[in-house]
Amino acid sequence: MSTAPADDTFRRYTAALERDFRTSHHVSDYAAALGYSPRTLTRATLAATGTTAEQYLDARVLLEAKRLLVHTDATAADISRALGFAEPTDFAKFFRKRERRTPLEFRAAARGQT
Repeated sequence: MSTAPADDTFRRYTAALERDFRTSHHVSDYAAALGYSPRTLTRATLAATGTTAEQYLDARVLLEAKRLLVHTDATAADISRALGFAEPTDFAKFFRKRERRTPLEFRAAARGQT
């Protein structure tokens, strides 16, 4: 059985995600834009990474949030806007759920200020 179609699907998803993760946080948006179902993207992502398409997307957004928190002095609200969250509180909830601390707690720890 060939994995080429899944590999191609994952590559297309990754390219779209890298281009648009700051404006779209929903797998269904990527699926519609690429002409796939969300389930197809999830299958391809699971085959390539062992995570779901949603987990992969969330990890990319979280990585960018961490990068901005560590390497810039932007406020959490500024980072929230840069990453396409409707409200800073949505960003704070997203971050805390995945990192188990607030964005500012993460920044302080990463910069050795705890």
